[in-house]
Amino acid sequence: MSLLDALLLDPYRINVWIAYRTDGVKGSGTQNDPYDGSTNLAAPVTISGFTNLALEATATTSGAHGYSVNDVATIDFQTNPAGWSGTFLISSVPTSTTFKYLMNNLPGGTPSGTMTASKVLGYRFDGIMSALGSNVRVHLGPTTANRPFLTKGYPGANGWQAKSAMNIVGSGIDVTTLRLVGDPSGGTYYAIGHDFAAGPVDYFDVSDMTIDCNVMIPTAAGNAVCGAVQVMGNYARVRSIKVINWGANSAKPLFAVCMVMADDASTAAPVANCGIVELRKSSPFHLPVRQPVRQSRRCMPGRLGIPARV
Repeated sequence: MSLLDALLLDPYRINVWIAYRTDGVKGSGTQNDPYDGSTNLAAPVTISGFTNLALEATATTSGAHGYSVNDVATIDFQTNPAGWSGTFLISSVPTSTTFKYLMNNLPGGTPSGTMTASKVLGYRFDGIMSALGSNVRVHLGPTTANRPFLTKGYPGANGWQAKSAMNIVGSGIDVTTLRLVGDPSGGTYYAIGHDFAAGPVDYFDVSDMTIDCNVMIPTAAGNAVCGAVQVMGNYARVRSIKVINWGANSAKPLFAVCMVMADDASTAAPVANCGIVELRKSSPFHLPVRQPVRQSRRCMPGRLGIPARV
């Protein structure tokens, strides 16, 4: 086959834009009318006070909250939100006006001002990503404080999977944030991943964003680890990203970012050219309070993965 024929047979790359919209418009995916990747949140419930015991926070609401164990809620604060705010699994509901959740880090002060909790009803970002095919470039717009793109990731229930020649580009580190919400059960969860048994995702690429692994799954729900990216594919790349809140709630192996050469748990053939993780000095890995441990045997050490270890 001639070079010209090869170029003509190469499929045209599709460009799709996703933004965290607040106008209630679904969008068509163009640059001027991006898809709405915002989170579907219920009406906020007013919180009157907080206490904590180490990483376990207890919220008291002004009225009945209607939450159940394993619901997911986004917690917002006007003042001193560090540690307290974010998106969390509700681990316990002692009364109709109190609930508990596990924070990623110890809080930085006493919260005050307007304080609310909003139950997560749906993940619009995952719905869009699941519907996209291969050979698509996805442009992610900026996100604001505590309003990142929420994802169930992989293998989260109703999440999405990376595909061949999918190129995901954010608007910049700390400008675009993708936040993982793991399932309320034990396992290994990644914000970006795929089923190795279905084959490699050749030419996959992700760049220019912050990935919040959000390791807030209580130990009572099962031994869980949360990472940023795990893909297997020829010429797959991860570059210019910042990873925060990655780790484990127990002694389980994890690579925060993992480019897999071969997987002994599946029948997929090893990749001939493993992807290389490219990181700028301006994109450090932030270690949470609960440190991850050991290395995954699925990843080669060194430049092919960022190991999680104490």
